[in-house]
Amino acid sequence: MLDPPPRFPLHGRACPMCRATAVQVWSEEENDYLRRPALSVDPERVEVVCADCGAAWGMDVWGQLAAAIEQQRQETLAVTGVTSETS
Repeated sequence: MLDPPPRFPLHGRACPMCRATAVQVWSEEENDYLRRPALSVDPERVEVVCADCGAAWGMDVWGQLAAAIEQQRQETLAVTGVTSETS
């Protein structure tokens, strides 16, 4: 009961608000900081949450959030010169 509920990470995705893709969290098991994805799905609150800035998006805006993340991916591909066929 003291453990936090599981969250489902969204690897490689940037927060539309703060642009963070990863955060450092302390691990008691490793006794060191570990990098974790900034965005994750919180199934208890039914939200996507950013661990860096704390922004959250409810289920009603998940479609818009997915579109914003996909737009970021396309912009990154354009800047790096990678085409969607090769990614």
